[in-house]
Amino acid sequence: MVFVSCLANTMTSSSKKSEAGRLGGEARARKLAPAQRRAIASKAALARWRPAGAPFHPSPASAKQLASFVAHFGSQASTGFRVSNLERSLAKAVALTGRDASMARMLPVLLWRCRAIVDQTKLVAASVELGVGARLGYFLDLACRVSGERVCGAALAELRARHPGKARLEYLHDQVAASPWRSMLAEAATPPFARRWGLLTGTSLESAKEYFDKVALL
Repeated sequence: MVFVSCLANTMTSSSKKSEAGRLGGEARARKLAPAQRRAIASKAALARWRPAGAPFHPSPASAKQLASFVAHFGSQASTGFRVSNLERSLAKAVALTGRDASMARMLPVLLWRCRAIVDQTKLVAASVELGVGARLGYFLDLACRVSGERVCGAALAELRARHPGKARLEYLHDQVAASPWRSMLAEAATPPFARRWGLLTGTSLESAKEYFDKVALL
């Protein structure tokens, strides 16, 4: 009985300390400026996503490897990953979204998941070099909207400045143009913000958010 009583007292004391620590942490966080809170959150995310000892994965070299890269590293199971030349790999994946609808669906999840480790200046430069700046802008914009977070905000702002809007629209998926029926559906389902990037996506924001909410937990 004495042992049980001591154990109960120890657990109660531990629980009180844990609760006090949580409340103290919340109080300290409220005293911080927004910029300080963002800096702390960014540091914590970087520690989670790119620990110092994490091995580098080679940069994808083919379309098949790019598809595997987007699917694998977009998964929650891939915490702690580092990819050689990550920014160029992301830009190359954006370039292939016209041919691969599954890559287009998964790319906003990947961009959101690696938001703390990507070099935004290099990402914009790679997308401009490959001629997919507007497409990257759309996917970053979409990632922000479906996640409710500021995903690569500096890169998105620069791409908005570079691409103030297009009078001529193009289909996100290459094969849509060959089908009048699919073309009509794409034009009807495309949200206004996608048109601002010069794209007819055929994917509503509600549908993209539903997919994000499901896949982001995997």
